[in-house]
Amino acid sequence: MKTEKEQILAQLDEQFQQQLVEIETEIESMNVDMSNETKSSAGDKFETSREMINQELDRLENSLSKISRQQRSLLEMKEISTPATIDFGSYVTTNKGNFLFGLAVGKTLTTSSPKTNKQKIICYVLSLNSPIGKAFYGSTLDDQISFMGNTYIIQSIS
Repeated sequence: MKTEKEQILAQLDEQFQQQLVEIETEIESMNVDMSNETKSSAGDKFETSREMINQELDRLENSLSKISRQQRSLLEMKEISTPATIDFGSYVTTNKGNFLFGLAVGKTLTTSSPKTNKQKIICYVLSLNSPIGKAFYGSTLDDQISFMGNTYIIQSIS
């Protein structure tokens, strides 16, 4: 049976794989559009169209690079053993929620609890460079962290 951290990491891996497929499909489509673009008598229109396609390709390539970096970080997180203090790859359970530190996914992920299939776990996947990540960094079990008017009590670190 997978731990909560393993479930979140597996869900992130699946999400990143899906995003890669979508981006690669879009890049392939843009390349087809570029090769089908024919030079017309209105040269400015042709050049503008090609430039817009190139800009979109650049944006997609940057997205592809970002996801690849996130996947590498995810692999590193899978290999980390249980730390004594909160650091990169730490899955932290508090009295006010669960956090996975190391990736700036920027959204909440939910998954079934390994204890019961009915219960859902909400996990905030955040960078250690985020304000709350900086507040938690280096903390240990039972520490209390005050952040934005809330007090978080660290119940477990894995």
